[in-house]
Amino acid sequence: MNPRITPFLKNARIGLVSLSLLATGLAQPLIRDQATPYARPSTVPEASAVIMRTLRFRPFDAKDPQDTFRALDEFHVTRLEWTYLSSAENDASAKTATGSAELEKVARVRASGRIFGGASGSSHGTLVTSTEQGGNPTKNYTVVDRSGKPAILGHTRYWKDPASAGCVNDPEYRRRHLEYLKRYLAAGATTLQRDEPGTQVGFASSGAGCFCANCMDGFRKYLADKVPEKERRELGVEEVGTFNYRDYLNGKSPVPPSPDFDWSDPQTVKRVGGPLHRHFVDFQMTSTTEFFQWVRRELTVANHGIPVGYSCNNTSFQNWEDPYVAVFDYGNSEMMMQSANPGHIYERTQKALAMGKMQVFGTPKTMGLEINEADLVRLKQRVIATTYASGAMASVPWDLFLQSKDGTARYFGRPEDFAGIYGMVRGSHKYLEGYCTAGARGPGIKDNRYGNDFPVVADGSAEGLCIFLRAVPGNSAAPIVIHVVDWNKSQAMPTALKLRDGAFFPGKRLTVTLRTPSPYNGAAHQAAEQRAQTMRKSGERLGASQAEAYDPLVSEVQLRTQTAGGFTQIYIPALNPWAMLIVRAAN
Repeated sequence: MNPRITPFLKNARIGLVSLSLLATGLAQPLIRDQATPYARPSTVPEASAVIMRTLRFRPFDAKDPQDTFRALDEFHVTRLEWTYLSSAENDASAKTATGSAELEKVARVRASGRIFGGASGSSHGTLVTSTEQGGNPTKNYTVVDRSGKPAILGHTRYWKDPASAGCVNDPEYRRRHLEYLKRYLAAGATTLQRDEPGTQVGFASSGAGCFCANCMDGFRKYLADKVPEKERRELGVEEVGTFNYRDYLNGKSPVPPSPDFDWSDPQTVKRVGGPLHRHFVDFQMTSTTEFFQWVRRELTVANHGIPVGYSCNNTSFQNWEDPYVAVFDYGNSEMMMQSANPGHIYERTQKALAMGKMQVFGTPKTMGLEINEADLVRLKQRVIATTYASGAMASVPWDLFLQSKDGTARYFGRPEDFAGIYGMVRGSHKYLEGYCTAGARGPGIKDNRYGNDFPVVADGSAEGLCIFLRAVPGNSAAPIVIHVVDWNKSQAMPTALKLRDGAFFPGKRLTVTLRTPSPYNGAAHQAAEQRAQTMRKSGERLGASQAEAYDPLVSEVQLRTQTAGGFTQIYIPALNPWAMLIVRAAN
């Protein structure tokens, strides 16, 4: 035989053997080996947690139809977070009748086994006083523009009392903001949420601020430490020891009207501040990051050395790129309609997990768009299901900011629309906790770890079907969990799925159990919540220990399977919109 042909034939035989192994499913990469390990920090919510916020405890008065505590039970909430207390505004307010009532409500939340989480925004720690000339309000310790006036947050421009952000470089603001947070710890908060964490960076990016004396002094030090003298002179900085960026800009151009900076609008026009602009933005980015690092250290000391769970609203597009966001344990954010899709949810979730963090998604905000309520509810349901399927979670759509001009519009979801999904979350702890991302496929989802051999093959009618693989890394005994979420624009249809046997439990027959939320029944949900409280031991938090109480809220069916050619075929019914497939090796 020609010696030059022999290697070719040898390689050809290897290729044929490989194709044969693939055809029989023996060479499939195991799903459990493809799972990306994730070590869940103790300061982030557990996998089967249900998170809800209430801006303030409701009802406000006898005319208010909303009730925070009723909603906690109706949606099976384990954590009430991002809640503001008027009693945290200052020490004296806790002693008022309203303040005392608030503290009693916090105690009631904790007594029910739920975590209470406080909230802060960029304006908490500023001081509003009145001048002697006519009593006009003066805001102190705030971000200021080039004219020295407080810069207004753009999304509050039409509010009754537009908000001004505190300056992270102002020592008095830092002290006052920290004291504000400590009052939540004293009230019983376990976690703290920070809204608008990137405000100062946003103002710097738009050229709106901050130009206070503290920032000008800090920027001088930044230029001296970070920028070589030759580059400084090229940028127009002759004497760094006396340089004032605000004066530098004002000397180059007239002071512009205070801009309406809207951090929620990605199309906001940037107002650049000359050739030094990028350095000024970097300075404020560094200052903001240092501020939150300092807050974390001080909170740990105040909490007797125990780290406090710290989350932030990392924008409606779930920002994990800026360094100050990485200071927080998890993102607890709002959401835009244009990012309410499986590709965005999955990608942002994996970004957070890769950083050792966690993402909590809010409900899509319509921002005045006229959308059919049924379509909106279905979209929100898909978002919630997709977040849990991706390894994240979604807050209950209740008491949520809708970005109206006056800031008063809120969204309150109905339990008949959303409680079923959260009931399944609470009852599925053993299929969520410890499970990690092992791949996904669906519209907009980019995950190519299996190449062309994704372990689940859907029939051609399932173009909008999203399939998420979850496994316990390296655990050969744990079931593989397949989350299926229907994102089809048309009516949901039954679907045939084929599972590549070799990717699950090689050499063994597969059994598949279908889990879906049971049709909503208010009495059944009430009974489940009551049973969970009965099961809870004194002082124990609501969580995995009571998962059994929610079994009646989950429909579980053993699916018929057909095995042929290395595949196990199953049929799943039309989804509304979520199912979990529990795949085991048959005994």
